[in-house]
Amino acid sequence: MYRLAGVPPPDCLDLRAAWLQLAPQVPAWERTPEQGVVSHRSAAALYGLGHLPADRHEFTLPERRQSRRPDVRLHYREVRPDEWIVLHGMPVTRPPRIAADLMDDKEDPEAVAQVIADALRPRL
Repeated sequence: MYRLAGVPPPDCLDLRAAWLQLAPQVPAWERTPEQGVVSHRSAAALYGLGHLPADRHEFTLPERRQSRRPDVRLHYREVRPDEWIVLHGMPVTRPPRIAADLMDDKEDPEAVAQVIADALRPRL
């Protein structure tokens, strides 16, 4: 990843770097969900939904892979085409999928309810 001097850093630089490291051989503009989709708490944070801390970078992949980064958590499940969009230049799961993923991950139901309530507000 390159940056121009004097230009402010892009949004979510750490998350973007972790996403790029999932498939370093594939340029960002050629990636598909098979190379990783931002999901769970990381996706909620990108949308500004709820109050769950995104203390790790979370991604969903269709098949098992490993990351050496301790701040990355990988989930293994298919992501259908209607379950993600491009946000901040990365594929990110949509709010309904975020809520389902968080519930599958045994997150606090009240925290997930806040994510859902925020998603239902008119801004989204």
